[in-house]
Amino acid sequence: MNSVSRRRFLEHVGLLAGASVLLPAAWRPGSAHAQSRVPFPDAELDRLCRELRDVHIDDALEWVTAQLQAGATPDALWNATLLAGVYDVEPDPVGFDFHCVLAVTPAYELGQRAAEAERLVPLFWNVDDFKHSQNGDRRGGDWVLPPAPAP
Repeated sequence: MNSVSRRRFLEHVGLLAGASVLLPAAWRPGSAHAQSRVPFPDAELDRLCRELRDVHIDDALEWVTAQLQAGATPDALWNATLLAGVYDVEPDPVGFDFHCVLAVTPAYELGQRAAEAERLVPLFWNVDDFKHSQNGDRRGGDWVLPPAPAP
């Protein structure tokens, strides 16, 4: 690994660490973890995240296609994939199933640098990776992000 790649890696780790500090303030206190929802005011992102979490693994790629055809932006689907992974895939141990969350940013960047006809390939890959991780997590007890502690 060259020094530029390490630097980029550390930049992303710093961004993720910063985001983890900011996100708890936005969570709704007292929400039941079995009904955990995206706590952001963007109703479309909330809907996409909930539907992605609920769609069956065999139907996930068709669901992405249907959302794009219905007018959802690729960025909205990227965001929904990231949040669905945060809510539905146990982060410990880091890597393993949680890889689907860690891979969102690099996959997104690959898509941005790809030829126009191939820009969505990493999105479909990442959604598939999330659904496999979520499926594996469900076999191990169906971990869900617990509610934020009361202030």
